[in-house]
Amino acid sequence: MKYISLLLLLVLTFAGALVAGRSSAEPSESVRYIDMQKCLTGYRAYQAEMETFNEISRSRESALMAQRSELQNRGSELEILDPASVEFREGKAKINDDIAQFQRDVKRFQEEQQLEILQVQARAFKQIFEAARIVGEQNGFSAVMRSPGTLPTVDAEPRALLDYFDFTQLLWTNPNYDVSELVLKVLNGEG
Repeated sequence: MKYISLLLLLVLTFAGALVAGRSSAEPSESVRYIDMQKCLTGYRAYQAEMETFNEISRSRESALMAQRSELQNRGSELEILDPASVEFREGKAKINDDIAQFQRDVKRFQEEQQLEILQVQARAFKQIFEAARIVGEQNGFSAVMRSPGTLPTVDAEPRALLDYFDFTQLLWTNPNYDVSELVLKVLNGEG
């Protein structure tokens, strides 16, 4: 019985010494993180794709603006006609049809633009996650996490703050453990 008590005391003392020697202020050296915004900003292929997307969007938007201007001019031309004339009624009906089509075109443009931007971002996120996996494997990390990003400002809409906290699992990261630059080297073909 005496030996069991002594053995138990030694085990507890040894376990206590192990726990006491651990520094809870230091994060695990095998866990790193990436700053998603930094990766998106520094990822050259993504930036080039976004620039192409923006150029195409500007071109489409210009075409829609020209169409709107043309419809306005046609409406102005109708104002000089007699509202009781057949020419006025037919012209007004045609313009109304064209305006309805224009509104459908604008809505379709906006929907396509939103879908396209989501697809571009999804491809970039997938590539960033793959690059993070490669960096993690090459460096023997246990995990590479995504940093929480920037906290919305205090005067932000309450819903934005709640969404931030609702979807953020990592609340703080030590800047010394940011491996975003390593991930960017993989993404940009430099590492």
